[in-house]
Amino acid sequence: MKFIIVFFTLLLCSCAVPVAKQKEQLSSKNICCNSIDEFDYRKVDLVDGVTLKFNEIAQVYDFGDGKTYLSAIELPINLDNRVVSVESDFNGSLIGQYFDPIFLVLNDYYEGIEVFSLKLRFKKGEFLGNPNAHMTGMFKLAPGAKYIVVFTGKFDNQAPIAQLAPSSSMVMVGNSPMFFSSQGDAIELERSPTGTIKLRLME
Repeated sequence: MKFIIVFFTLLLCSCAVPVAKQKEQLSSKNICCNSIDEFDYRKVDLVDGVTLKFNEIAQVYDFGDGKTYLSAIELPINLDNRVVSVESDFNGSLIGQYFDPIFLVLNDYYEGIEVFSLKLRFKKGEFLGNPNAHMTGMFKLAPGAKYIVVFTGKFDNQAPIAQLAPSSSMVMVGNSPMFFSSQGDAIELERSPTGTIKLRLME
């Protein structure tokens, strides 16, 4: 019983900040730059993958749809038409809120090539991959892509639903096994202005 109490205490302590509170904090932030060529573009290696974090210390800009946290990266050369995988982690330890990215692709002169969002799908944790449940998608890099700015905004469509299949698990408490089971569930997801995504070149 003591183990169960500690477990749920840790779970509640690691819950994400409510989206309404996150939006309130974002609205008080100052816009970082006058134009997109002033963003802090970080050189990245997409072969090994890169993690982008959107939080209270990230750059803030208004692309015309309200303030948003952003992350700007500079791509290696010769990546035309390569496919990039996207993983968006859930905030906190619960399946619920996540950062739904919008991608602005720029050329060498910071001119827009394309802007798009993805229809991310829910994926449960994997033993040989990301062990945590997350949202996933992919896109192909347009010819001439040099920079990518990642941000989020208002979406016309509702956030997707995470469908959890029935499952069971076991945890050892001392020398005694404790079994947990779930009948499965459909969880309504929520887009948030903060979060973490991972980008990686696919083979």
